[in-house]
This record gives sequence, C-alpha cells and structure tokens, in this order.
Amino acid sequence: MDVLKSKSLWRTLAFTNASLATLVLNASCSGSTQVAPTTVSAPVAARPTTEAQFESWHSMIERLPKPQNACLVASYPEIQWQEIPCAKAPNNPLLPAHGVRGATVGDGKDFSAVVTGSVNLAEGGFRVSGVKSEYVVKRKHHRANVYSLQLNTQFFSTESCASLGSPDPADCYGWEQFAYDTGPPVGMFIEYWLVDFGPVGTKCPSGWHKYVFTETKEVNCWINSNLIPTPVEPITALERLRLLGAAAYSSRSQDSAELIVEYSKVYYLGGQNWFPDLDTQWQDAEFNVFGDCCGDQAIFNAGSTIDVRTQVDSGVVTAPACDLEGFTAESNNLFLAETPEKWPETQYPSIVFTETNNSHRKKASCATEGS
Repeated sequence: MDVLKSKSLWRTLAFTNASLATLVLNASCSGSTQVAPTTVSAPVAARPTTEAQFESWHSMIERLPKPQNACLVASYPEIQWQEIPCAKAPNNPLLPAHGVRGATVGDGKDFSAVVTGSVNLAEGGFRVSGVKSEYVVKRKHHRANVYSLQLNTQFFSTESCASLGSPDPADCYGWEQFAYDTGPPVGMFIEYWLVDFGPVGTKCPSGWHKYVFTETKEVNCWINSNLIPTPVEPITALERLRLLGAAAYSSRSQDSAELIVEYSKVYYLGGQNWFPDLDTQWQDAEFNVFGDCCGDQAIFNAGSTIDVRTQVDSGVVTAPACDLEGFTAESNNLFLAETPEKWPETQYPSIVFTETNNSHRKKASCATEGS
C-alpha cells in the first residue's frame, strides 16, 4: 500500500541517494506481497537528521509492499517494515459530537480542513509553547498524560448503512476516526461509527457495539480495528508526533493509519475498510489533541498554546477552506485564538490554527496554505 500515491501527486520528493531509490523502486515493482526479510540501511548522515532526509526515507519505505491487516513499524534509516503483533483496541468509544456544544476545542468547536473534491489522505501535527502537563479526570482522580490524537472525517453518507442493515439508510451516516490513544491500552487504531443507524430497538451489525444518546434516542453503532501497540508519549512530547489517516484508493486496498514519531519511527496499521466509499465521501478533516475517550476533556496547564496543522491530499494544490466545526465529543480546555502566521513548507495543502488557555483571548482565526 502506498499512502503517498494519490489521485494526483502534486509534489514529487527528490531522492538524495540514487542507489537507495533504485533499491526501493525495484522492491515495489517485483510483485512480492511479503515484507522484505533483509534489512538494508541507508547511509548515516554526517549531521543530525533533517526533515527533508526523513521525508525522503518515509517516501521510500511507503513504496515497499505491506501485508493486509498488518501492524508494522519502520525505524530510520532502515529500508524495511517489521511486522509486530497487533493487539485489541480499547472498549471505550471516542464519541461523536452531539447535543449542546461546548466553547472549548472539540465537541463541536474546532477548525476542520474542507476540500471541494474528496480527501484521500490527511495528516496532522503540532507546534507547542508552554505545555508542561495534561490530565483527564477519571472517577474524581486526575490521570496525567492521558489523551488521544484524533484525525476525524465528517459525518458522511455511505453505502455501508444499507449494506450493514440500517432500517433507515437515508438518515444514517458513516464516521471514521484515526486515533492514537494513551489509554491504556496505549497505541493507534481506527474507529468506525454508524451514526443514527436506527431508532431505539434497532440491533447493530454483528460485532458492532451499541451507543444511544439520551438526547436523540437514536441507536449508534461503533467498532474498532486492531490496535498497534506503541510507547507512551508524554504530553511534553506532543510536538514530536504526527498522525496520518488514509482511505482505500487505487493501489491502497484498505484504509490505514500511521503514527510518525519525530525523525525516528513510523507505526503503520491496516484498517478493516468498513467504508469502501470513504475516498469519494471524505471532505472535512478534523485533527487535534483531546481526552482519551467517552467525551472526556484533556486539561492542559495554564499558559499552554498549541498551533495545529491539518494537511489534506485531495489531488489538487488548492488550499482547503477553514470550517469552524468539529465532529468529536472529546475536547480539551483550550480556546481557539487568533492565528498570527502560517506554518511554512507543508507537503500538502493545509490549514493552521492556534488554541490556548492564556487569559488573553482574541477572536479565533485560521490560516490556509496552498495555491
């Protein structure tokens, strides 16, 4: 699966080492469906790894074939995916936004990147200032470094509502979340929702969990993919993390998620592709840091400011629009603020916005990047 090969790859990465590029291209054209058993190391740079070097390496390993439904990890500079055992994802759901929306980020207040066509790949990352601690409240106890990174689609019409047995498929919507959660269990997974699947009494599809909001009385159904275990990243390491989500498209036979840790590792998870039409229906991408489940709030220390960048690949270089709308019920205690500047050198068109809990709050704004 090649998560960087899209409908129209508008930017071509320059490979800095010809022999290494040839190795990867030969591997991708061989027709093999197995992960290469031999580790081949890229030349070690004389200076510290740069973003450009890492992205070139990332592009190379994406060309290697991956097994279906696999949990894989790659470590720079080795040109190899290593398969590791998948685990069971959490039983607690990441809830959709509903009812009265809050003013803090999440639960309906967030900036999402909107395209005129459809998103087939999105990625989110952060710049951080003043973040020293974070916690959620669990049964009146504070639990530190418990949070989720979520890359969410909007609620969208999908043929899966009918194929999975909704009694009213016209009023049923799909929703997909690519998530890294510090749990426990700690790791990355994909969560699928059938929002408003049917009225009270409707049974969810086999293997799916039921969730009913008291406000609507509608039955919602959710199911998780496998989980790829990862180390716990403390909230102070937030700037080191990027989360990527991709729909099945062209040579990508299944949806997938990646957690990118600084310039060192990439964790890859193949999804279950419950929404085969995601690549044509995904138009909004929401990314942020939230509570870890169940409508919880991630509470940051006073003086925390985070810049959020959401990149989207829709096959064009046109900048996405900023939409003041979120789709998850999880939140944080930060407020949207004025975004003073853009974030240079993005790979895909993107939006950038600022959130903070500083006492001085300004009118929320969002910057866009692209042609």
